[in-house]
Amino acid sequence: MGDAGIEPRRTALKPGDFLFLPFGCLLTLSPYVLFGGLLVLAAVGVFVYYNVNVDLFGMGRPDYSSLVIDKRFQNIESGDKKWAIQYEKQQPTVFTGKIRHASPIRLEMVPFLTHDILITSGDYADPLKVSTSVSDHHFFWASRVQEKPVGSINLLHTVPLNEAIYQQLLEIRSDQMVTITGKEVLKIEAFDEKGKRIGGWQDTGCNSLVVTSVTIQKR
Repeated sequence: MGDAGIEPRRTALKPGDFLFLPFGCLLTLSPYVLFGGLLVLAAVGVFVYYNVNVDLFGMGRPDYSSLVIDKRFQNIESGDKKWAIQYEKQQPTVFTGKIRHASPIRLEMVPFLTHDILITSGDYADPLKVSTSVSDHHFFWASRVQEKPVGSINLLHTVPLNEAIYQQLLEIRSDQMVTITGKEVLKIEAFDEKGKRIGGWQDTGCNSLVVTSVTIQKR
């Protein structure tokens, strides 16, 4: 008469055990697969950081707590750097239209310059009539029809007046109808602690803007 088989003891999984299942799966992968996966994640993170209108858990957010700004928003200090802002005019400019592009600006030289926003109206707001693109802080458009487009197209390089305005700019997405108001900037110059000019910003045909108001139309 043969021996009776002994069944293995079964242990019920606890809810907490499921939390460790992904880590167990990772341990079974080869180092090459893990390294390749990390490279892909890093590439995706870099793309999002430079191209998607998010602050990536605060990493892309200007440090407003370190900025000392005068009442006229003409002189800014932070640590060993200073900036001077010259305006084209003191009267505010209002831009209203459809958003065709919104992406972050990441410039260490001017850390409070935050977004490229392409705002359009008329034919320029219709992708069936006009194609648009933004690259390296410049915009391009091409008519898809024979007639000359009617309307307006402006690429805004934004300097938020404060953190609340910055948060509103983060909410802007393509195809939204938006009104953005602010003072147009002629140029921004950066200086070191000794007053030596070390760089700056001046657009070429676009609209640098200290943004004072943002209104996103609800659909």
